[in-house]
Amino acid sequence: MQTKPILPWALVIVLGLALIVMLVQQNQPAAVSQNQTETASLPADITASPAAETPASSPSATPSDEPTTTAKPADPITPEVSPSPPEPTSTAPAPTTAAVTGFQPLATPPIPVNIIDHRAVALFDQIPPEFLQEAEKIRMVFFDRSVGWNISSGLDCLAAPSWAASPSHCRRYFTSQVVCAPDPNSNQVKTYTGRDAAIPAAIRFPGGHDRSNIEFVLSEGAYWFEELQYFLNQVPQYADRQIITYGHNYLQVTSASDIADVYFDPNYDGPNLYDLVGLEAQYPDKTFVYWTTSLARNIGTDVSRRFNEQMRDWARTNNRILYDLADILSHTPEGEACLSDSGNPVICCAYTTESEGGHLGAVSAGKLQAAKAMWVMLAQLAGWQPNTP
Repeated sequence: MQTKPILPWALVIVLGLALIVMLVQQNQPAAVSQNQTETASLPADITASPAAETPASSPSATPSDEPTTTAKPADPITPEVSPSPPEPTSTAPAPTTAAVTGFQPLATPPIPVNIIDHRAVALFDQIPPEFLQEAEKIRMVFFDRSVGWNISSGLDCLAAPSWAASPSHCRRYFTSQVVCAPDPNSNQVKTYTGRDAAIPAAIRFPGGHDRSNIEFVLSEGAYWFEELQYFLNQVPQYADRQIITYGHNYLQVTSASDIADVYFDPNYDGPNLYDLVGLEAQYPDKTFVYWTTSLARNIGTDVSRRFNEQMRDWARTNNRILYDLADILSHTPEGEACLSDSGNPVICCAYTTESEGGHLGAVSAGKLQAAKAMWVMLAQLAGWQPNTP
């Protein structure tokens, strides 16, 4: 019997196995390449970057009081990571300012109470909590001199957790009746505490009004036009604020001042009202609030009266928001007007202990009145529509 050779069949089998190995090796690099590509893309998927977050100007970015967290970098030894990007809202920082986060735009003038005067103070206790929260998010800067510093202190008072927990300068008032220029060595003014049986209504407040977005800047300059020019020069540095505003002080409306004659003159060659109006065109997304002046015991002058009346008339005619500080300070907490012997408005004795000046520090009522009125203005700009007579 003839035996068939085995070699040809073995050769066929070996060649077939070699072919299979070659095919497997040809497919393997493609699979490795894919794995390398996925690994390189992982950090982009899991790292919180500004490009992956919701844009700050997006209308869907709503302010939140919850603390925010920042996504941690990828753990290089973590094998399982979702290939899809995380939800933007999970890592986007909570918006804090209306100007840069898409917060609802401020109400445009005229607001329900366009002139913020002494009557607006009574609306303070009516501000709904939800509108107070929105008002607290508004970024505002105001420029003034020493009385502006007093108003800023009044805002600090209202920001305290409660009346009882507020600084002592927030709780100072007359012991019995209001006295003009009281003797500083007398007991006519005291600091009230929770142990007192009765707290004067003029210095009572609930507290809890966060003023951290309201900044005060001390103006510089010897004359009214120098201070105004200083403000005009400073505005670009505060372009991230929603409200930029400036107040003239009582030293700028003495009998020797020309402010009432030239401030509203479009042909005046120095800085005046029309330079402020020019800022509105330069910064159309900002709200510019106009002010009347602070007052002193010896100012009421004809100049202060004329300037402030012109400012009120201009604001009404042109639908501008006016923070009428002169009216606030020249009316008692009960609403009675305070006038000089010549019939011009002056600061009420309830708001200052000075015989000639007009600072609001020694007693608390004046700076509290001014601060409360400012919150009424901000709440309206946040959308509140108070019920007014």
